[in-house]
Amino acid sequence: MPLICIPPLGGAKRYLTDAAAMVTFEAVADDQEEEIESLLAAVDIEHKQQESSGTYLREQAEPSKKRRLDVDGMSKNLKTASQNVVVSNTLSEYRRHDTPSTWKQSSDN
Repeated sequence: MPLICIPPLGGAKRYLTDAAAMVTFEAVADDQEEEIESLLAAVDIEHKQQESSGTYLREQAEPSKKRRLDVDGMSKNLKTASQNVVVSNTLSEYRRHDTPSTWKQSSDN
């Protein structure tokens, strides 16, 4: 693979230099100070939450009792949810292109 050299981007350098000249040192120092205060406040909040709950991570929920699966109800819900997902024109296109018999069986149900 040949090595590709990109010429220096003089326009980008000039743009960044001009943009940096518009920002004062005081503004940068103020922003940095605000960011430090924000970080320390976030750390303090997390520390207080950890102390109050005694643990940092959430406790796992108790496992609930297993319910019996209603296969008929689930099948009915699946058919209702998937109704009109594959429209009749699509089915006729699949039949026209002679798709595998598994698709035909599942689409007829």
